[in-house]
Amino acid sequence: QLMKHADLALYEAKRNGRGQYCFFSSHMQADITQKSETAQQLRKAFQDNEFEVFLQPIHNLQSGEVQFAESLIRWRKPDGTYASAHEFIDVIDEFMMAEQIEDFVFENVFSTIKRWRDGKLPCPVVTLNVSARNLRQPHFVERLCTSMRRHQLPPDVVAIEILESVLIERGADVVANNIEALHKNGFDIMLDDFGTGYASLSHLMDFPVSTVKIDKTFVQGLTKDDNESSKQIVSAVISLARDLGIKTIAEGVETSEQLAYLQLRGCDWGQGYYFARPEPIKTFEDYLHKMRAAKIHQAPAGRSLAI
Repeated sequence: QLMKHADLALYEAKRNGRGQYCFFSSHMQADITQKSETAQQLRKAFQDNEFEVFLQPIHNLQSGEVQFAESLIRWRKPDGTYASAHEFIDVIDEFMMAEQIEDFVFENVFSTIKRWRDGKLPCPVVTLNVSARNLRQPHFVERLCTSMRRHQLPPDVVAIEILESVLIERGADVVANNIEALHKNGFDIMLDDFGTGYASLSHLMDFPVSTVKIDKTFVQGLTKDDNESSKQIVSAVISLARDLGIKTIAEGVETSEQLAYLQLRGCDWGQGYYFARPEPIKTFEDYLHKMRAAKIHQAPAGRSLAI
């Protein structure tokens, strides 16, 4: 029992970063037990085909056109409710299921884009969230390119989203090589949740980043009573990115006031509930069909396009 407790304390210390130490406490045992149960449920969910890919549109803030769509994993539980990735992402990482999850998302996204292109539908660029674990795999880029070739897709139909904290985690050399290989193979690189990680601004120059996604905490802070700090941060990020030739996406846009400020500052794209929530692929496809039938390829900026 002593050795088991020591192992749990060691596990917690490693999870908190290098050079850390922890004393065992009962919550560690409860936490690992809960995560083990969730991992078993996730493995069963794969067997029962309970996972589904959702898409959330990303709008051009000047024209209103849907130019991107972020792909997101959802777990459809037996009771009919959906769980977002945020509710089980820690379990996926710790129980080494990230590659399985991402392969499922990639396969669904690629087959969907192929169907769009074959049907000559308006086809937004779909963004793929790539985990640190996959970016640390030496053959990740080769595997991704092979999958896209199998679906006869060029690299410019998708963009790769990575968290800025990934740039400084362990295995950073392999990560850097993979990011460079993605860029050389024609993939656009987006830096997600910009401003909340530990990356230095120099990483914007060191890595081939084409777009930064301004974290929703700053965007939603634009409409709070004490919002000057958020305004200054958002404005500074947009201005810095523009000077470096980098595009910006504002995450978590929920109000017309936030949208108006972002448009005024020249933010390129916006994403959030103000426009639309993430929806199943079929619902998103229905929306694209309606766009094609009505020959509407753009909508006025600031207008809700909820589907």
